[in-house]
This record gives sequence, structure tokens and C-alpha cells, in this order.
Amino acid sequence: MSKVYAHASSHNGIMCVEEITSIPFEGVGWSIIDEGEGARYEQVQSGSYLTGMAPLLDEESRYNYKLESGALVPLSEAEKAQAFPIDVSSLTLEDRMSNQEQATLALMDTILMMSGGNMNV
Repeated sequence: MSKVYAHASSHNGIMCVEEITSIPFEGVGWSIIDEGEGARYEQVQSGSYLTGMAPLLDEESRYNYKLESGALVPLSEAEKAQAFPIDVSSLTLEDRMSNQEQATLALMDTILMMSGGNMNV
């Protein structure tokens, strides 16, 4: 029987899973999160454990999972925003304008939906 180990550390109060492996580790931040037989458990490092699940990192290189009660739990977008806040000072003016435009369009869509409007105009 192979065990799956996860290493987590706190990012703004959220215990984000930074690494998973089937190689036995003991020490600060490491926990056993699962165990079983077969390639999924024996070759965790190859990505087999997360087959059918989100990868360990998202497109923005933020962690997708947290450690909760000894289990791998997906992070919500709100938790990711809390754990990995965007440093606005590092964004270019184009990035900031694009972000503002996307936020404005999303707000307009929400207002239209709430007022019974049709988004397909």
C-alpha cells in the first residue's frame, strides 16, 4: 500500500498544498492525505494522482488546493485571491486598464440580469 504525502504552507492564513508525492517525508508541513494501491498512488509525482482533477497550479501559478482536515480540498477563487493578492504596482497600465474594462463589463452584465434585461443585445 502506497501513501500520498502533501506539503502545505500558509499563504495569508490559508494552508495551500505546494507539493504532493509518494516518497515518504516527515517533518514540518508534510501530511499523509491518502493511501492505496496502483499507479495513481505509486507515481504521484508524474501527475497520476491528480488525473481527472485540476492540476496543482492554475494558469496564474496559484495553488489549486488547500489542506483541510488532512485532505486535499480545492481552493475557491475567493480563497486564491486572499492567499495570492495581486500587487497592482507590478501591473502595466495596459493590464490595469484591461482588468478595469473586464470588471466594468461584468458589472454591466450583472445589472442587466438583475433588471430583467437581455444580455444578447
